[in-house]
Amino acid sequence: TALTGALNEAADAVILLSRDAGAGTPSNLYAATYRHETGAWIEHAAPLEHFDEAFTDVQVAMDRAGNAIAIWDQRDANQSRNIYASRFHAVRGWDAQPTRISLDHAAANNPAIAMDDAGNLTVIFSQREFQLPGQGSALNGVYANRFDALSGRWAEQPLKLQSPNATTSLETNMRLGVDGQGRVMAAWRRFDGVATRIMANLFDPATGWALDASVTVDSLDWTTTMQEHDLPTLAVNRQGSAVIAWAVYDPQGHPYRQMRHVRAALGSTANLAAWRAAAAVSGADDSQNLGSPPRLGIDAAGRAAALWMRLPTQGSDAPAGIRFSKLLDRQANAWNPEQAVPLPAGNGLGALSMGVDAEGNLLVLHQHNDVETNVLRAGRYDALTQQWVELEAPTKEATDLPWLRARPDGRAMAVWRQGQRIFASFFR
Repeated sequence: TALTGALNEAADAVILLSRDAGAGTPSNLYAATYRHETGAWIEHAAPLEHFDEAFTDVQVAMDRAGNAIAIWDQRDANQSRNIYASRFHAVRGWDAQPTRISLDHAAANNPAIAMDDAGNLTVIFSQREFQLPGQGSALNGVYANRFDALSGRWAEQPLKLQSPNATTSLETNMRLGVDGQGRVMAAWRRFDGVATRIMANLFDPATGWALDASVTVDSLDWTTTMQEHDLPTLAVNRQGSAVIAWAVYDPQGHPYRQMRHVRAALGSTANLAAWRAAAAVSGADDSQNLGSPPRLGIDAAGRAAALWMRLPTQGSDAPAGIRFSKLLDRQANAWNPEQAVPLPAGNGLGALSMGVDAEGNLLVLHQHNDVETNVLRAGRYDALTQQWVELEAPTKEATDLPWLRARPDGRAMAVWRQGQRIFASFFR
């Protein structure tokens, strides 16, 4: 299975793969790297790590020189989860041993990563601080660690960005984005027993993080409506414009109570406190619910685009499909009405990926059930003509687990599984 990958500005790439060792042995984590100059993929024979216990949230970033860092969380023999990192050097290959970058006293998970132009990598994650007496719930704090490309080292200990409150604190769905000056915006979802909140924090290379000074971007009172945020996504452009989008559940008393609406807030890496009031991105259609969290991108001018799937609500005959909306006015946080993407959908719609380049063009890849099998579909939105065009998909064969990585210069890489093999195709 191709888990994740990255594409740098030189069109070099890295893919992380899991491969079952057979006979019930847990999957190992492998890597394959691509050099644009030679046009060749190299699969590295030795695994980054052999997993005796379950691992999740595998992520990777690659700098302009072709060096990469992989991150994952892993349950150790003592059943505690930790965050690990392994570095790939373009000449020497992968580290001999991964490095634990979380605290070693309690469960850590939900990592998110962002790499700046110099190859410095920022990671945030949630880590349990203590268990509430006599209860099954725990209090989680938000932590960060950072790899310094110049020294080639991680910080000795992660920093605590946000302490939990005194009763309940669940921090999930971590997201990071970095601008051209190396400033890193962080976003996540918090549930504190009273409300769900979209939170944000900011790392500035000159001043560091705003420790225990995270800001609330949006809040929904759980106790009165049972309405809540979920699945936030974050996009940051090189100029420092930022956008967070999230799904919203139906309020209490709704017959099906599903994720149905998309909302978004706008901010900037220049000022953590400058997040503006959230606005509706999607329409309100009770015949359809969200089939996916919003995919999000932002161009060089700060114009954001959101993309999501719509699936029929139970008892409805409304068709499934892909929907999108673009930010029309950044000052007013005004989005255009929800529009259908003219790509085949069908009942087997799934695995939706999107990329936005610096000029605002969108590239979309998704999986579509074509009567008997899953096939890839691809499309492109031209920002100048404001028209969608269906592209010839990179393969017409049956596929599984596709995903897309795109760059601001318009280049992109699609990866998928076909049978027991992994394939990749580049878009230029």
